[in-house]
Amino acid sequence: ANWYNSNLSQYTNKLSGESGWCNDRRVLTTGSPYTGDGTGTQKTAYKAWRRLIDESEAVGSPSTPELTCEQNDLYTTIGSKKGNGALDVPIGLITADEAAIGGLLYGVSEEGSYVSSGSPGYWTMTPYGYDSIISTMDVSNTGVGPWFPISEEGMRPVINVAPDKVKITGKGTSSSRFAIT
Repeated sequence: ANWYNSNLSQYTNKLSGESGWCNDRRVLTTGSPYTGDGTGTQKTAYKAWRRLIDESEAVGSPSTPELTCEQNDLYTTIGSKKGNGALDVPIGLITADEAAIGGLLYGVSEEGSYVSSGSPGYWTMTPYGYDSIISTMDVSNTGVGPWFPISEEGMRPVINVAPDKVKITGKGTSSSRFAIT
């Protein structure tokens, strides 16, 4: 909240107060070697694993990203009419599903993707599994995949602008990029 207040609070009037960020904590109950329910120290796999990485974890597996979110997993700001109202400020992280919609596949470089990874990669909000350590999905120069806390990763904040409070110019191409004012 301190970083947001120091750097983005002057833009609050342009941000959406009703959009949120999905931390899909639905547990994968079939087709997983893990049978935990997502609590405590039980080995658990989350549904993003099946949606975004083939069960064989084959490189370039087709994915089936989702943009739906259960009420309790939709992180919104305090006072929002939807979501869980758990956030003090309207800022979150990208989901692995959003990165996949942007063109990233498991184990495939980002060429042709609308989502850039940079180096090192960065975390998403999407949980992958738990097996003595928690792992989330990440975005790296080899696409979307599981991240295990053994290497450096970064975080990139995501904000949602209110379309009725901003002006968008540009065509969304490399020579005419979108600009928000």
